[in-house]
Order: sequence, then C-alpha cells, then structure tokens
Amino acid sequence: MLCSCLVFTLSSGCADKAARVSLSPAPPTSEASVLRIAVLPMENLSGKEAPLADIRNAFIRSIAGQGVFVLSDDALDQFMTRHRMRYTGGLDSSTAQSIRTEERIDAVLILSIELYQEGDIPKIALISRLVSTGDTPTILWIKSVAIAGNDSPGLLRLGMIYDPVELRDKAIRILMASFEEYLSRKAAKQGQEETGLRFGPKAAFRAPEAGQEKSYTIAVVPFFNTGMRKDSGDILLLHFVEELNRQGNFRVVEPGLVRNSMLNARVIMNEGISLADADFILNTFNVDFVLSGKVIDYQDTISPDTPPSVDFLVWAIQRVTKKVFWASESYNAGNDAVFMFDFGKVTTAGKLASKMAAAVARRIAGEQDQLLPDLQVSPRQTAN
Repeated sequence: MLCSCLVFTLSSGCADKAARVSLSPAPPTSEASVLRIAVLPMENLSGKEAPLADIRNAFIRSIAGQGVFVLSDDALDQFMTRHRMRYTGGLDSSTAQSIRTEERIDAVLILSIELYQEGDIPKIALISRLVSTGDTPTILWIKSVAIAGNDSPGLLRLGMIYDPVELRDKAIRILMASFEEYLSRKAAKQGQEETGLRFGPKAAFRAPEAGQEKSYTIAVVPFFNTGMRKDSGDILLLHFVEELNRQGNFRVVEPGLVRNSMLNARVIMNEGISLADADFILNTFNVDFVLSGKVIDYQDTISPDTPPSVDFLVWAIQRVTKKVFWASESYNAGNDAVFMFDFGKVTTAGKLASKMAAAVARRIAGEQDQLLPDLQVSPRQTAN
C-alpha cells in the first residue's frame, strides 16, 4: 500500500514595484481579433533573490511585439489593490471573473521563476502559463524552460554564455516561440520532449481497467516536500501540470482553482491523501483523477562537477473506483547514462524534472513501455 505525507503549502506573492513597464501597447483595433492579457507579478520559487521586475518587463516587451494588448501596470496595481490580491501563482474563479468584467481582459499570464543563478556559469528556469478569465479559468498555454550557460559549449567553448542577461533573453525567446505558435494556432498539441527509458519511472503501477481512448480530467495538488529545497513541491506540481497538459487525452484543472478551494474548505492533508480529501477534490471539480505525490530530493548543481538530482513519488486516485489508478517512483541525476564528452548531460533540476514528469505523464495517459513491468513495488514505497 502506498502512503505518504501531503501538506498543502500556502504561498503568496505581491506586486514587484521596483521597476515598471514603460511601454504603452496600442489599443486594440478590433475587439474580436486582439487578445487582451494581464501579466501578473512573477512568482518567485527560486528561494533566492532574482531580478523579477526586469524579467517580467522583458516578457511584456516580447508579448507586446506580437500585437497582444497588455494591461498597464497602473491598472493592474489598482485592480490588485481593490481585490486585495496578493497571490500571483494562480487564478481563482472570483479573480478571473472580476478582471474580465472590470478590465476586459481575456487571459492572464502567470510567470514563475524556478531558478536564477549568476556567477561563472549562469542558470535560469522559468515556467509560464496563460489562463483564460471568466467563470471557469482554463489553461490555454503552458511552457517551461531551464537552461545553463554551459548547455552547448561547442568547439573551443565558443557556445558558452557567461552573461546572465543574455541567458535570460535566450530563455524568453524559447518561451515566446512556443507562445507565438499558440497565438497562430499552428500547434494544436504542444511538441513532446524525448525522454526514453533513461528518465522513466523506476517502479510503476497503472490500473488496467482504464482505456486509452477516453479524454480525462485531472486535478494536481502540491507535492509534499521532504527534501532540502524550498518550494520544490509547488515546482514539481507545475512540471506535472505542463506535461499532463501536453497529452492529448488530459485536461488539467488550473492550479489556482485547486488552491483556492482547499483554502476555503480549510483542507490540510496529513499522512497522505485520504479518501475524504480525494473525494472533496474529485467532486468539487468533477474530475476523473486527483494526482499528488512526495518530493524526496530536488537539487540543482552546486558546482560544475555536481549533477542535479530529482527524486519523487507520484500517485493518482480515480473517482469511480476510489482506488489508486497510478503509482510510481522516479529518481535521476543529470549525468545518468552520460559516458563521454558530457553528451546528453542535464545541467538543471528543472529540465531534469520536466523530462521525468513527461515520462510519467505519458504512461499515465496510456503509453505502453514493454521494458517496464506493469507492477513493481520498491522497498522505499512499502516502507511508508
């Protein structure tokens, strides 16, 4: 029997007023054709100081260059003050309805920074998602990026990036390329990342009764964090939201809705997710599954010689059967299966977690792996 501890961690953010966006996007010429969005202040999950305002402003400049109307900082500040809005890591129904009615905003862009490191080898990891406003906030687009200055050193190390601003701009360009595809509707389904067996779960169980053709809805709650890295439970949640959203047969509930409902109901889950807690989430959002888990380790590199490492457990409870539909254990280091010239080395925990979450999400969605037995139980799982 799988069991663990799941603690719902509350976090809050506030508007970063250190720097303000000076650009004034042209007003929409056609209300039906121009997307109107608000860009919330960045959620800092890095555990360190980071130039949040500078990164956000760079995002806004890139977005406005796509012909999208961006709500001004003054208007956004006034809205957040009126509604006493401090949490910027998600969107609840009340806020989504209010910002649509009062500011005529179609969608809200939520920005989270997972990692920011300067020094000899800079690193940055960002997660962004676009959420619709109105009665039921829905994830329209989500994308993460995690890169380091030494990802592609090349011949004579000519590909090294030593400037953190240059690396930041590269990360934003990667996100904007995906965002442009969404705006142009070129990609109905976001591209899958290659994972292979290297990043697949080390032990997994998937209930055989669920088919592969049906479309599913799923709610993801923050992972209980037993590791040293602060906020790693919320970070891993976002990676699973992204990777599950990539699958063609899953619709993921906006995390802000889940957080707000649990706050209002004063739900605190201890010693694992109980059937009562699972019933509350499943019935509140009328979803097929609720997914939770435990983070055991989530560490970025301390030095160039130390690879990142990620270790977590995942399980999903099914609404119909009230039983565990999926359970798995995953752990990897950035230098796994790397034998020469650092080819294939993963330099950030964010990229490693993304690949591992993608491998789990594909199997939850029904992708079969002949080399992974249907059922394995590890000593660590049974010990809990």
